[in-house]
Amino acid sequence: MGNIRALFFLILIPCVAVGQSSSQEVITISDPGKLINIGRDVSFLIDSSASLPISEILKSENQKKFKPHDKQVFTLPSNDYAIWFKFTIQNETTEPIWIEAGANASYQLDFFRPDSAGNHVDSVLTGSMRPKTTKEFPVNFYWLRLADEQTSKAQTYYLRFASGLSVELPFYAGTLAALVKKKEKHDFLTAGYIGLMIIMILYNLFLGLATQDRIYVYYIAYLITMTITITFSNHYPFSNNPFWLENYFLWGSIFHFFASLFSTKYLDLQNQAPYLNISVWVITVFLSFVIPILTLLGVPSHVIAVPYYQIGVVSLYLSLLWSGIYLLFKGHKNARFYVLGWTFANLSFLLFFMTLDGWLPYNIVTRNAIYFGTAIEVFMFSLALADRFNTLKREKEEIQAEKLSIIQNQNRVLEKKVSERTAEIHHRVKNTLQIISSILNMHHRRIEDNAAQEVLVQTRNRVKSIGLIHEHLYKQEYLSKIDLEDYVKELIDILLQTLHKGKEVHTIMEVPSLKMDIEKIIPIGLILNELVTNCIKYAFLGNQNPQMKLNIEKRKNQLILLLSDNGTGAIEESSGEGFGQTIIRTLLGESGSMDTKKDEAGYHVTVTISLLPQF
Repeated sequence: MGNIRALFFLILIPCVAVGQSSSQEVITISDPGKLINIGRDVSFLIDSSASLPISEILKSENQKKFKPHDKQVFTLPSNDYAIWFKFTIQNETTEPIWIEAGANASYQLDFFRPDSAGNHVDSVLTGSMRPKTTKEFPVNFYWLRLADEQTSKAQTYYLRFASGLSVELPFYAGTLAALVKKKEKHDFLTAGYIGLMIIMILYNLFLGLATQDRIYVYYIAYLITMTITITFSNHYPFSNNPFWLENYFLWGSIFHFFASLFSTKYLDLQNQAPYLNISVWVITVFLSFVIPILTLLGVPSHVIAVPYYQIGVVSLYLSLLWSGIYLLFKGHKNARFYVLGWTFANLSFLLFFMTLDGWLPYNIVTRNAIYFGTAIEVFMFSLALADRFNTLKREKEEIQAEKLSIIQNQNRVLEKKVSERTAEIHHRVKNTLQIISSILNMHHRRIEDNAAQEVLVQTRNRVKSIGLIHEHLYKQEYLSKIDLEDYVKELIDILLQTLHKGKEVHTIMEVPSLKMDIEKIIPIGLILNELVTNCIKYAFLGNQNPQMKLNIEKRKNQLILLLSDNGTGAIEESSGEGFGQTIIRTLLGESGSMDTKKDEAGYHVTVTISLLPQF
């Protein structure tokens, strides 16, 4: 992250001014509670060989090479130079004064204080590549002691700086209390940023577990790596081990990898914009794999950083932003929060670099613009994920509704075809049974034997009882069920018209209106056919007032059929050996039963039919 700045330095920051040497201005510290930025009051010399000692720097020919600096912050792209700074300070307070000169990116800091004779032999050799014990004050910045309270005269100090990363040196001078106050503000801001990131990580972890959407895995990885990288670049490293500084390009690129992974998956670039997807991943592979390999091969960081790494990072960020803008213009509304997020992030980078270049005042807000920009970016990305979830949910519901509509239409078509086909089958069965009945009628008319005629009539009636079922099914809307009441009444009317030749039978029927399957109604019809036939044949001979009562009742999983007449009963079938009773008992099976009773009122038959499925 720290090295992302370098290209902007090249673009936004003019080359370090090369002018005539001027006399060193004296910096006066008089307010013990005020911290002064002395960036515009220092002069500098670039040692391209990085080998000049303090003794050479003090020589007059090198003193003339010092150039004034006119910005609050001294910046340079990553290089292998050594930079010498010179400044003169007078302490008018009653407390010792210190200077803040760099943070974790300061590989080597050699600070030279004058002794009482003005000789710069008192040196402090510190820096992030040196032991932690070399620090004069145990903080994450480098605080170097200047004049103490006994020294009131102006003194000149020299500072040698060397780093393999981009140079950002805001020089602050003041008392220790003023430095601590400044640091506390930065600590508070960084702690707030880290706290916000932890909250967003936990929040998105919860959503990821709830939705089981893999995009949250990419986003959480992006949040974690971004938090580590940005706080590291803002002088709050997760570790003070020099390894992490020396190999920044080895691990810092992980952040870019997850940024690309999340962005391309969120935007579905592979399908929505394949060429943009390829360009993003070409840049990402270069940053996340080629650059680390170069680091492992020992290529110096300043060679990697200028210009390859910087160009790659800027190209990647612009590509990710442009991808969202492109899809937004194509009508993908779920890209709007994504575009806002990357816009705020890129604007924060721009504000930060404008601050370093002097276009904006250097303070805690402008210096930490990246904190604010990426925090807004994270918030926008979280809104983007929520918007994506709602969009996917809505699209899923629309697809499901469309599929359901298609299935319903197909079912209606299928049901119509099945109904038509079933009706056709019932019609054909009915016609076939009518043909059989007609053939039996023809035989009945030609046969003179009474017994044979009677058998043909009974057989014909049995066929009619089945044919009547198919006729009912054919005429009604529902082809799988038939109304028991309508069927029974019509069947008995047909039997009376066909078989009874005497006086009209007074018939009482109590039949419930039940919708029954064809599998159940056929045996009921055949059983009724046999019972009513026997009743008509044997009960009403010589009866001047024939009466027949039929009561059907449903009890749980049984159908109770009670047929009563006021006649003499089925004389020929009383032994239980007649063909009709054989048919009845066969149809009843083991789960049904038939009982007969004769009393003064007449003959009574009770049939119990099971309605449970038969296996």
